[in-house]
Amino acid sequence: MTITGVLAAEIHATGTLHTLRGGGHIEIAKLTVAGEPFQSFRGQLHLAGPEIQLNNVVVVHAHAQLTGSVAYDTDHQGVRFDLSGANIDLASLHRLQVGQLTFEGKAGFHVSGSIPSLASLAGREAGNTAAPVLNGNLEISDLVVNHEAAGSVTLSAETQGSTLILKGRSEFEDATVDLNGTVELHNDFPGQITLKFANVDFNPLLQPYMQADLSSHSAIVGTLEAHGPLKRPHDLTVNGNISALRLSMDKFNLLNDGPIRFSMDHDRLNVEQFRLLGPDTDLLLRGSVGVSSDHALNMHGSGHLDLKLAQEFNPNILASGMVNFTVDAAGNLQHPQLSGRVTMANATASLADLPNGLSHINGTMVFAQDRIQIEKLTAQSGGGELNLGGFLAYRGGLFFDLTATGKDVRLRYPPGVSSSADANLHYSGSAKSSLLNGDITITRFSLSRQFDMGQFLALTNRAPVVATLNPFLDNLRLDVHIASAQELSVETTVARLSGNVDLHARGTASRPAILGRVTFAEGDVSFNGTKYRLERGDITFSNPLVIEPTVNIEMSARVQSYDIAIGLHGTMSGGKGLSLTYRSDPPLSNSDIIALLAFGRTQEQDLANGSQAGGTTPDIASTASNAVLGEALNAAVGSRVERLFGGSRVRFDPQFLGQTGNNPSARVTVEQQISNNVTFTYGTSLTQSTETVIQVEYAIDKDLSIVAVRDQNGVLSFDVSIRRRRK
Repeated sequence: MTITGVLAAEIHATGTLHTLRGGGHIEIAKLTVAGEPFQSFRGQLHLAGPEIQLNNVVVVHAHAQLTGSVAYDTDHQGVRFDLSGANIDLASLHRLQVGQLTFEGKAGFHVSGSIPSLASLAGREAGNTAAPVLNGNLEISDLVVNHEAAGSVTLSAETQGSTLILKGRSEFEDATVDLNGTVELHNDFPGQITLKFANVDFNPLLQPYMQADLSSHSAIVGTLEAHGPLKRPHDLTVNGNISALRLSMDKFNLLNDGPIRFSMDHDRLNVEQFRLLGPDTDLLLRGSVGVSSDHALNMHGSGHLDLKLAQEFNPNILASGMVNFTVDAAGNLQHPQLSGRVTMANATASLADLPNGLSHINGTMVFAQDRIQIEKLTAQSGGGELNLGGFLAYRGGLFFDLTATGKDVRLRYPPGVSSSADANLHYSGSAKSSLLNGDITITRFSLSRQFDMGQFLALTNRAPVVATLNPFLDNLRLDVHIASAQELSVETTVARLSGNVDLHARGTASRPAILGRVTFAEGDVSFNGTKYRLERGDITFSNPLVIEPTVNIEMSARVQSYDIAIGLHGTMSGGKGLSLTYRSDPPLSNSDIIALLAFGRTQEQDLANGSQAGGTTPDIASTASNAVLGEALNAAVGSRVERLFGGSRVRFDPQFLGQTGNNPSARVTVEQQISNNVTFTYGTSLTQSTETVIQVEYAIDKDLSIVAVRDQNGVLSFDVSIRRRRK
């Protein structure tokens, strides 16, 4: 006969039952008892008068085996048993892995005894004087709690008459845990159990709630006593007394001041005395909280603490400063009624992954019902002032509605970029869904030599990341308007630009997108000794899914007697890339324009100079190498000259054909921006001191300029340039 289905409320099984005269053989597969899966169950069923016997029982769970026998007397409802278990892997028992608490280790047990009548245990057979018999022991070796080794534990239970004697011993390193108790095996099972512990390290219980590794060891010494009817746990009375408690973290220690006393009676936990002291920390707690479904509150907490404690819970948080607080809680955990006050004095707080932190945090927050309201809170960030407002609330979860206004806050991110801005932001929602919106006005912007524009643009060419690395950031939606204050001036080591910014940050914090445009009104860009005037330009962001800049820039430069126009167009993503266009007046080929910009002379001039020097044609590859060398010298020496003289630019030309003897020599050029429209240039050969050129350029406006040149022969000349754009 095959059986399948539910054998009891918590037992599910499928298998076969073979019946014989007076008994049978039972085999069950896929047995589940109280949520625990068993691979198989088998045994011999035997009927002996009024007694039903199940012999040679073998139950397999993972790598463990449970064996023994059980008999039930149908006349007297008595039970006798003899059961053993070996090689039980605690990690495979689902009921032991509760929330953030995990157990590992090996266990074995043996229990035997008899119960004359199940009814007698409930006190329904007053005339029955037969007492149950129970002898059992449980041994746990290599116990590991939350992945930290603890030791071994031995528990035993033995009946003396109608009294059950409980004993437990531990073999922990430098710690002891002893359990002693008695339970009367009748009526409501009245009992009394005492647990004593000394130098027990409880950091494994704290570790799941902390992101920092607790390499040190905490210790607790005390006793825990429980008495009352074990059949009615809600009516148990529990008293606890902690004589010594040391909470040791990486850089922070807390110790108890006096004994910690608490009790539990009628589903209510009462904290009678609780005080912890540490560096600049004093925490006091008293009151009660319900442990039943209503979780009624009547708690009071007060004291002060050093914010350095936050780093022990999360190493990415860097904080310091003093916080004073007092809070009273009534109502229940679902709907707390809070009152009290929190003050912060000269505190600092920052996250390791964020470029800016908060300093000089001062202010007051008040508790009101289920929220903490910011009464007044100011801070500094990036040298600017911040004013914070709003509230945090707990309504079955954390909710917030915060505002921040900032004035002249400087942000140095990404590396090499420095910007200052005014901000008016609103942050609301919960950890599951939040929104950051508002306005940011950029007032200053600059780039240093450390900024790698190529690397920054390469980041925009990456495919969007689909995987969620941080659920909190993935649920943080963005709707922030970023604009510039009137006409924004941007200064870099090679350019001075002006323009405006009008952008919107959308998407989420983990996958942001930018929409809008950056427009350049005018400016100058210097590269390889040549000054380029920005005629017009803009960078457009139009992809609502990713940050994808589209560049459209037009520049012009005057090199020798040529007016050069350069266009930079396209995008860095989608495999399209940026394209360069060249035009010149008088007309030149693209190769001549590139040579003129890179080397200061066209290919035809190189051929002519090569013939004058001895009839050899210049090696274009060698000339390119010299140009690269010259640009490297410019970058290395230019920064030092700028620090000495402020704003000077230096250019080396390793192979300059001089006018005296037409011998190749090295030339150095120093350029100084005297004012916005006056530039002084001094150039000389390093081998011929007579080959010195001095030039002064006066730019009256963007279309009219006057250049005065004293050449190597001492001749003074003037050049007037007038630009006219034809449509």
